[in-house]
Amino acid sequence: MSQIFDKIIDMRINVGILENEVNEAKTTALMIDKFFQSIDCEYTFSSFNNSKDFLGSNIDKYDILILDILLDEGDGLNGIQVAQEIRAKNNKVAILFVTKTSQFALDGYKVDAIDYILKPLVYEDFYLKLIKTMNYIRSNVDKEIVIKTSEGLLKLNESDIFYIEVMKHYLTFHTKMGDIVSRGAIKDVEEILSKKFAKTSKSFIANLNYVSLVKKDEVDLTFNAKTFTIPLTKLFKDSFIFSLQEYAGKN
Repeated sequence: MSQIFDKIIDMRINVGILENEVNEAKTTALMIDKFFQSIDCEYTFSSFNNSKDFLGSNIDKYDILILDILLDEGDGLNGIQVAQEIRAKNNKVAILFVTKTSQFALDGYKVDAIDYILKPLVYEDFYLKLIKTMNYIRSNVDKEIVIKTSEGLLKLNESDIFYIEVMKHYLTFHTKMGDIVSRGAIKDVEEILSKKFAKTSKSFIANLNYVSLVKKDEVDLTFNAKTFTIPLTKLFKDSFIFSLQEYAGKN
């Protein structure tokens, strides 16, 4: 597995390809297969050679869409216009464009494309753009974790957790559903959390998605006009700010 890619979670990635040139579609499919084998990740893909069939498929099932910008179709639709129709209904799917010229690149960013890849496709470039795309997906996955409580095992989505604190041998998960207590050490929960979380002190872990203000020795987390304030110690301040900046750069 690549040293610059952390495997997201156990999930299958669904890829949709819109490419009307048969040989180009085959090349793209081979590169996709090589990429996902290199990162040890399961995937499926569907390939379309016209925009009508593509837009008539179940777009919501895809995690990644690879669209040719210049489709040369009789109906006049190009990859940018296809992406605009997709964005009207789905603002989360990751879009990559392939094109013979970079003149349309700015139009691609107007539909929140991750990036574009120039033809003829070169695997090294393709690989880096897919790594970027997978990191985008990772940052948007709402990972599910399981914690042990006095009543049994409880499933929690990371998006439900504001912050976690430890006192003696107990962890308190401050969540949208209220406080949930579990016996354990903070290092145990660190191992299962994604990079959406970062420590602010030896005893606190914050969900970076809810950080609204970083002060000298405190961090504010806000949700629905309600603010939680937790300590930020000197020992963890630099690493916390770095994690926050890295997380913000991916969203």
